[in-house]
Amino acid sequence: MDILKKYWKKILISALFIALAATMNAGMDSLVHHYKKSFANEWNEQFWNLAISWQNKYINHDKEQGRIKCLKYKCINYKN
Repeated sequence: MDILKKYWKKILISALFIALAATMNAGMDSLVHHYKKSFANEWNEQFWNLAISWQNKYINHDKEQGRIKCLKYKCINYKN
């Protein structure tokens, strides 16, 4: 019991981070495998639906037009 008294803060913080990681992992799995039933199904699909959100990195969501690059606080468009 001496060990618990000595390290209770570290144990508590570790347990909270483990719980947070498990929650985030469950949310990620929900988005990847069951988007239509997930917590984000009514939110912006272009951002949250992994099947189509990959297109956000391209100008006008078109791979042929090139990628959007964000440097610091300014986004610039350039063609590969």
